[in-house]
Amino acid sequence: MRQPQKFSERTGRPGWIYAGLVVGLLLLAALVGIFFIDEPLRIYLEERANAGLPGYHVTIGGLELHPLAVSAELRDVTLRRHDSSQAPQVVIPHITTTLQLSSIFSAMMIGDIQIDSPVVSVSQQQIERLLNKDRELVKAHVAAFQNRARQAMPFQTSLSIRNGHINIYGTGATEPLHLQSLSVTAANLTNRQEGGASHPVTWQATAGLNDQTGLEFDGQADVFASPLPKVDSTITAHRLRLTELMPVMQRYNVQIRSGELDLSGTLSQSGEWTTVTLDTLAVQQAAIDVVRPQGGWQPVQKTPSSNDKSKPASRNPYLRITVEHGQLSDSEFGFIDKATSREYRVFLSDTNVQLEHVSNRQEDGTATVELNGKFMGHGPTVIRGAIRPGQSAPDFDLNVRIIRTKVVSLNNVLQAYGHLDVTDGTFAFFSELSVRGDKITGYVKPFFKDVEIYDPQQDKEKALAQRAYEATVGGIVDLLKSDSRKEVATKTTVSGSIQDARIDIPHIIGKLIQNAFFNAVLPGLEKHKA
Repeated sequence: MRQPQKFSERTGRPGWIYAGLVVGLLLLAALVGIFFIDEPLRIYLEERANAGLPGYHVTIGGLELHPLAVSAELRDVTLRRHDSSQAPQVVIPHITTTLQLSSIFSAMMIGDIQIDSPVVSVSQQQIERLLNKDRELVKAHVAAFQNRARQAMPFQTSLSIRNGHINIYGTGATEPLHLQSLSVTAANLTNRQEGGASHPVTWQATAGLNDQTGLEFDGQADVFASPLPKVDSTITAHRLRLTELMPVMQRYNVQIRSGELDLSGTLSQSGEWTTVTLDTLAVQQAAIDVVRPQGGWQPVQKTPSSNDKSKPASRNPYLRITVEHGQLSDSEFGFIDKATSREYRVFLSDTNVQLEHVSNRQEDGTATVELNGKFMGHGPTVIRGAIRPGQSAPDFDLNVRIIRTKVVSLNNVLQAYGHLDVTDGTFAFFSELSVRGDKITGYVKPFFKDVEIYDPQQDKEKALAQRAYEATVGGIVDLLKSDSRKEVATKTTVSGSIQDARIDIPHIIGKLIQNAFFNAVLPGLEKHKA
């Protein structure tokens, strides 16, 4: 019988072992080559980034390719302005890009981009310069970017940002407004739209100003819309602490001591239009003061440039802001004057405000405001107003009623303006004002009762009516007509023209109140002081 043939060691060694060794050596050579190509590729990417961002300098600390995972990592990416000696505006410790292996053999590259712990630092001035750029120039830059993206290899990717931080530095502020725990996810980022979809990208973002605040965005975007990308998103803010806004509010002479904000609404960017609609806006337990600095108010700024983006929101034809319903509850609002010989503060406490249909657009109709509070902590106060937005000058009606206010609570004011010290008395104030175009009409009517000044020689009530008609609206109107009589209650007619049509509603009201209380009443008290 024939025995089966046995393979010797030589004849039994399969050929694929040799092939495997060859392939292994080739892979090893490829890996070694990839290792050495990391640095040239990093330099190339850095040069391309700097060429595409004039005025900025980009650095890439490291690049590492992972061929088996079909991914690449960028480390310590920074961006700073050429003319800035400050810290970089953008710092990204880690970026990972991953490509689906199967897409290498298809007509579209499919992958993912993940950005970890980025930090963006920017100033209010830089944001304003960005918003104030020439609109046609911005559209040209956007169109050029869109064209380059369309001509690139077809791609589809998702983007995720984890644990991001944004610092916004206000003018004169030592600490920035800090947006933390930023998380962004975006799906279906592609340069090839299918079926003419108008919003191919879906995205969500969350962030906070502290551990308790929640900001949420959820929407869609069309990156290739013309003339500008299109965005639709919902907006939600929960328990936003108003004190976190101080770094960007200091430039407006505003002090915020407490308060929380909740809001919900939508944001839309379509073409040249930006629309913000807040369905609800609620502020609880706010404590806010407007401060007149020692040097007084700054002069009124020059008329904004012809660039509509630089204009105030109320006069920007491409911006629409609407608050359907707003509510401020259990709050306190004050005015601190540091420009007088003695610093003083007047305020409204226990304040509740209702806002309905507030907008910056004339076609949205009249907004209504109603305020209930306590002047100087005890004088019941009701203020009702109707605001007609979108005019070239302020346009509103105002009704004010303040009663049973203790005059002694105004002693700091009396001492600042008249060097007086009141020990007793009550005060009330009534006013109706209407501003249309550049014309203001109405009246102010203060009441005083049982006023006692710390001076036994003083005829206490005689002085109060004598100068109530003078300067009540000085600096706002150029014509006053008074029907005042020498009695405790004096009604002063207000009629005239607003001298500066650019002045806003709060400044008009503030100036009227300041002059009605201080410039008109106090000189009369001082004149009759013994």
